Amino acid sequence: MSTSADPTAWMSTAFAQWSEQQRGLFDAALTQAQAMAAAVKPTPAGAAAFPFDPGAALPNLAQSLMGRVTEAPTLATLWDLDRKMAHVQAAWLQWQLASAQSKAVVDSCLPQAQQAYQSQLAAARAQGQTPGWRESVDLWLAALNTALLALMREDRYAQSQRKAFDAGLTLRETLAEVAEDWCETFQLPGRREVDDLARSVVELRRELRALQRATRPATVAPPPKKAARAKPSRLPRT
Repeated sequence: MSTSADPTAWMSTAFAQWSEQQRGLFDAALTQAQAMAAAVKPTPAGAAAFPFDPGAALPNLAQSLMGRVTEAPTLATLWDLDRKMAHVQAAWLQWQLASAQSKAVVDSCLPQAQQAYQSQLAAARAQGQTPGWRESVDLWLAALNTALLALMREDRYAQSQRKAFDAGLTLRETLAEVAEDWCETFQLPGRREVDDLARSVVELRRELRALQRATRPATVAPPPKKAARAKPSRLPRT
């Protein structure tokens, strides 16, 4: 690798190429997602194309079919376990959508961090300073932290995190319900039974300690210590 007068030039060039590549991949994915969404459901007039909404990009057909299965009346031909697995798939899909939305919100601060980083490098070069690779990394981390802190104060970040957290809790509850059914089918103790057993053991230990303290005999006072005998003083030698 050839050396140049500015040791950070290769880092700026590599970062610019990486940003351009990521932007191209994002544009391609957005174009494909919009085409898929338009093929399934027409885009309403006046809808904003940016920021990117992963929920509108995925086919609504899968969500509608999953909703029909989970919300349909109970039929004799559909096992209860199959219905619960359909609930798990629907909850997993909602969690994936919420996670993608949260990631898109977090990634939206990267252009601001890159712009601040480039400005700091330009200011350092204008002053005749050439930061090394360690100083360049410190500048990038400082710019990224500043952009992330500014993003965390916005309402859209809190809303995206809340949706992702709620979707994760819903998925966990549905998975726990399916796990309980599987344990009951194969005659295995489930989570609730294990929790009840652990709670019973703790209460029994507490009652046992209380009973031992109640039946323990009173402590006998130790006998008084005997007074030490005084040693006879020796007579001085003559």
